[in-house]
Amino acid sequence: GHFPANVTVVGYEFKRQRFEDHHRAAINFPAERFAYIGTRAPDFASAARGERLTLAAYQRDPYGCEGLLRTKRVGRDPFANGVPYYHHMPASVRPLLVYCGSAPYLQQLPWDSHVGI
Repeated sequence: GHFPANVTVVGYEFKRQRFEDHHRAAINFPAERFAYIGTRAPDFASAARGERLTLAAYQRDPYGCEGLLRTKRVGRDPFANGVPYYHHMPASVRPLLVYCGSAPYLQQLPWDSHVGI
């Protein structure tokens, strides 16, 4: 298989900064090949307050491995299956899926601009 040359994420507009500046950067996906399409949230004021807290947490913990972010991730995996499709991913991506660190993940990835798609 191949990884996409471009990625488009559709999500609530109030999450744009987190996806464009943090999640995309955490996986070293090139900004020029990433697009975010924002949609309107039903209760923007309440959602925006929660997003500020979540964004601050990802600024401290880019891979969501500690505290509130870890608790949320564990809660989304009630059967403790771990990373979905881990064993179906190429070996070059697997370490990223389980990486926990505050420093950027620096290993080569299939979408790195110098590797090609």
